[in-house]
Amino acid sequence: MSSQDGPSEDRAGYFGKKRKTSQRVCDSCRRKKSDGPQMPTKKCSRCVSRGIECTFYGGNVVGTGLSRFDDILKLPYVENLETRIQRMEELFNKIGPAAELSGAFDKEKEYRAFEPMASAVNDRRSLSTAGSSAFRQSPPALRRSPGTASSSSPNSQADNEYGDPDSALTREIVQKISDLSLDPTAVRYWGKSSGFTFIQTAMGMREKFLSEMMPPAERETITPVTLVGEKLPYPVPSTEEPIALQDIPPSDLIPSLVEAYFRQANDVFPVLHEPTFRAGIADNLHLREAGFGCTVLLVCALGARYSSDARVLLDGTDLYQSAGWKWFKAVDDRHKSSLSPPDLYEVQTCILKATYLIGSSTPQMSWTHVGTGMRRAVEFGAHRNSMYSPTPTVQDELWRRAFWALVLLDWSSSYVFGRPPCIHDEDFDVALPTECDDEYWTTSDPEEAFKQPAGKPSRTTYFIEYIELTRILAHTTRTIFALEKSKAHLRNNTPEWEERVVAELDSQLNQWLDRVPQHLRWDPEREDEIFYAQSASLYTYYYQVQISVHRAFIASHRGHTFALASLIICTNAARSCVRMLEQVTQRLGDPIPRHAATLCMAGLVLTMSMWSQRRANHTAGAKRDMEYIESSIHMLGLVVRG
Repeated sequence: MSSQDGPSEDRAGYFGKKRKTSQRVCDSCRRKKSDGPQMPTKKCSRCVSRGIECTFYGGNVVGTGLSRFDDILKLPYVENLETRIQRMEELFNKIGPAAELSGAFDKEKEYRAFEPMASAVNDRRSLSTAGSSAFRQSPPALRRSPGTASSSSPNSQADNEYGDPDSALTREIVQKISDLSLDPTAVRYWGKSSGFTFIQTAMGMREKFLSEMMPPAERETITPVTLVGEKLPYPVPSTEEPIALQDIPPSDLIPSLVEAYFRQANDVFPVLHEPTFRAGIADNLHLREAGFGCTVLLVCALGARYSSDARVLLDGTDLYQSAGWKWFKAVDDRHKSSLSPPDLYEVQTCILKATYLIGSSTPQMSWTHVGTGMRRAVEFGAHRNSMYSPTPTVQDELWRRAFWALVLLDWSSSYVFGRPPCIHDEDFDVALPTECDDEYWTTSDPEEAFKQPAGKPSRTTYFIEYIELTRILAHTTRTIFALEKSKAHLRNNTPEWEERVVAELDSQLNQWLDRVPQHLRWDPEREDEIFYAQSASLYTYYYQVQISVHRAFIASHRGHTFALASLIICTNAARSCVRMLEQVTQRLGDPIPRHAATLCMAGLVLTMSMWSQRRANHTAGAKRDMEYIESSIHMLGLVVRG
């Protein structure tokens, strides 16, 4: 094969498959019609008449036998870069003549540097091709984090820093804007449409113009332009005072409350890293750091719901509903300055406050805290994968956990309250949490950090499966429960469209059910109590999502043809849910507060089923549903009474 036919054999891997002779027009005639490919000399008649070189930098150079990569190296801009690098080498040699720089400019390393970039481009093209034929509103597959075994799949690179050409610019802007802050540790995210991005783009064009059009001697006389100027005397946010000693639980009570939180709450809804959290308490960090102190108080408030110690109740009362309230109130009474930059403790505090309120008598109040936490997390950039290190770190993983926890709370509460969510699936590209248990995040050998031992299932896998289910729930909310205005805008307000959506959602649920890992499949005889509790929560949530897909049609006034089928599906899901929670209650004791909403929904579905069967004179089925309803009421009473 001649060099004109396409890339050489040893470089084909970097630029995809071999190509035939280029049929593209030359650079001068790129936007005009050209007769170059039909000319005997393969040169455009326009270029011949003007006496200019007929080049194809977008493909091969006609008649030269050079490949695309070699053409790129001959571009004036690349030659200018090589000159600048040479000058930089000379400068380094003046500073430290003994420095060995040959390895840093090794030619093979330059070729290898293009490999992930070209691979990512190919992956992105294949993804866009595959996505065009998919169901229009189906959410795309989620990408695993760098620490998971599956992160090396081809699709995992589609949205990384190589796949997003603006990620490097985003990081540069974040750094430069941070330099403007009075707090050098402040980090705020600025997206593609922001004015700061536009300013940085203009500055880049200026630098390119100066480097290409002005001699080096003249460029040195020009004052450089930078985003970092003199810091203006903005009001400085006041430093938060540490938690008052009288608001902190007794030292002998904290360990039991922390243990209860991690076993009952964090194991199924991971927000914190247990070893780091316990180390902070042992170091009395909660007495010095206000943010960590608030986190500790909220952990104690949540753990109090699983404690039988009378000290967790409000003074002067024996009501179980007051468990942990005094510590929640101590945090809720504190107000952080709106001028302060977002930080991890603040976001974690919002999550824990929302989680506590969901199990209270005013669950609707959690909505505000979820929204506040989401805004602060997005302000930090927790929703963008480019803001994370390629290698997992404890801080990055905690941010990733916090963001996904907010997403789950946002989407589920949007469904429960019937309100629009703060963020949609297409608004972020952060990877999933790393499937690695807390004790393996940090090791004596850095190479072994964030690596789950082979053959040992991770507790975090449950969280990822829960995320997948919640994505289906969010899809349900945006389609079946969408406003008529939205359906009309998409021309999807016909009964046939609704049938297609329901069929697609059912298919997604079935696919999810088939993919559930073995250690999370429902088994009433499972010995491991953590996986037993996770499996029960996962399957009851599956039944809840299944009900959400069909419940809009069981009492619809439109007279849907699949109304009866939807009622049967909802009834079977509600019965399975109640039976499963009965088994969990018998084995683990009183039902967990997070199952209260599931029990309530199951009871409502069974009540509607009972009425339908009585109208049809199906007394046997109505009597059986009544037994399930009574069981649901009994378990709800146990949750309320504690």
